[in-house]
Amino acid sequence: MTKKILVVDDHPETLRLISFILERADYQVTTARSGLAGIEAAREVVPDLVLLDIMMPGMDGVEVCKQLREDSNPDVANMTIVMFSARSMMTDRDEAFAAEADGYIVKPTRPKELVGLVKNYIDNPRQQSGETADAPTSHAVIVCRAGENRGVAAIVTRLAKLMAEQDKTAICVDAIGDIDPKLLQPAPLFNVPNLDEAHRCVEEHANKKMVVNVDGTAAQLVPLLSHASALVVCISEHVESISAAKTMITAAKPHLNTDVSIEVVQISSTDAHTIPAESVNLLLGHQLAAAITHEQGLINLSSQQAVTAWANDVLGNA
Repeated sequence: MTKKILVVDDHPETLRLISFILERADYQVTTARSGLAGIEAAREVVPDLVLLDIMMPGMDGVEVCKQLREDSNPDVANMTIVMFSARSMMTDRDEAFAAEADGYIVKPTRPKELVGLVKNYIDNPRQQSGETADAPTSHAVIVCRAGENRGVAAIVTRLAKLMAEQDKTAICVDAIGDIDPKLLQPAPLFNVPNLDEAHRCVEEHANKKMVVNVDGTAAQLVPLLSHASALVVCISEHVESISAAKTMITAAKPHLNTDVSIEVVQISSTDAHTIPAESVNLLLGHQLAAAITHEQGLINLSSQQAVTAWANDVLGNA
């Protein structure tokens, strides 16, 4: 059966674009250009998912969400509601979840990522309904990239080596193919060809501590996030990477257990012009956990002590 989506936004161009993207993905789309019209449409259509803008004249998206949650029709009150807004500060997200929104997507976002996130919200309504996610079934430190970054392999290797020194049964799962098994010892390395196989490997070894080296959007990483004890997002010195990280963090949070830490690490080339940490924090809406430099993908000697100290903190909290 075709799934129904209601998109509420006061910008007609946004409505046309989102409708086009979702209809191409075989969703039935209804649109509304105001908060009041959105409530009326939700009661009439009872969609499988509501994509709801926050900044609208008159009744904003947060108030729309509150009113839908209080509707006398339980099918309306229990609909999956996802905020879809250009506002990206943590206070905005907190306000949305306080109104019992099920998710939060920062726009603009790529069509493929939007479709993936929408599918996940529809397929996993319980996980998005404001309930706390189940505790992770493994002690997996998930390391992912926001944009291209040559220094990530060194971070993964250091984390895995330290973990193996603390627990001899610890493993490393590599879905990228850039980890040198000789450098990784004593941690055993499991090379897998894609994210699906990474998920299968993590589930097979759910009783072990592990570091998982992956790449992909938040939507693609969702199956792995339920196993995470920590999520490490590696960014470069480029604004595009920082922006991608912000989108990834916002999209990932609803799928993480509340006690899972999110660590953002900036890995910059020694000859690159870096943005000051304070500016990075503002752009991210999240504090940098560490900022290090590399030369041709290798962590500088001057950064290695900082990496080790940070990695020990991550493993201690994971």
